[in-house]
Amino acid sequence: MKKSLIIGAIMTAIGIFAILIGLANGASTNLVWQNGVKIDKSYHSSKQLNQFKHLTLNTNDYDVTIQTGTEFKIEIDGSKLSKPVITQDGDNLTISNKAFDPVNIGFGRINPTLTITVPDDTQLETIKGNLIDSDLTINTLQTKKVQLELDSGSINAHNFTISDGGQLTMDNGGAEIKNSNLENVNLKLQNGYTEFENNTLTGGTYESSNGSQEFDNVTFKSVVNVKNRNGKIEMESPITDGYQLSSDNGQIELFDREESHQLNQNETAENKVIANTTNGKIEIDD
Repeated sequence: MKKSLIIGAIMTAIGIFAILIGLANGASTNLVWQNGVKIDKSYHSSKQLNQFKHLTLNTNDYDVTIQTGTEFKIEIDGSKLSKPVITQDGDNLTISNKAFDPVNIGFGRINPTLTITVPDDTQLETIKGNLIDSDLTINTLQTKKVQLELDSGSINAHNFTISDGGQLTMDNGGAEIKNSNLENVNLKLQNGYTEFENNTLTGGTYESSNGSQEFDNVTFKSVVNVKNRNGKIEMESPITDGYQLSSDNGQIELFDREESHQLNQNETAENKVIANTTNGKIEIDD
């Protein structure tokens, strides 16, 4: 009984302390617990960068935006206890921060964001890295290669050009890609959905283990592979010359035709879609 009263008194004191800190700082300060009570303040930074061609992101719990503008710049809104480290060495820019996942006992969590801006006419050579608990947004960007892993995060890309291939690997999240040109890209998603709209896909493989895949008004050039283990593949108004479709356990609909395991149309064409589902339907409509 005495021990419970002591614990209750301690927690009450911490709560009062948190309220006083929050009021004194306009709620820009948070009280957290990580190996003891710590005061975490919000952090903002805006910094011009030198020109770079290679971008490496190793972030934890920061939502990242890459966009075009008038200059090379980075803006950070986040937490002082998880402040990213920015390293620039010649043409290489690296941004990283340590994992920081405390228990909040104060006014609420700071939602960290990181925005990277490059000039409009910039084409990056590479974008690579590992993002954990981070969403990635890309607005009007050109790069030659990508090599990115997202652990529990989504990709939202508009006007994104990848001209020389690469790999996008995602564990849990979604991918929405619109008005983009992707060449020889392999996108592998464990759990989540993918949506493509008004894109040109040249070669490459788009694979999902658990989740639907939608392609609306997409042009498929060369041989594009679409694979789905447990989910539906749906294409609306695709542009290509041939189809090679198969499903282990699911129906296949290709325009006005329907089969249960395999359905082909002009399958020897140079530009075609090869699609396969293990447990799910393939549906392609005009």
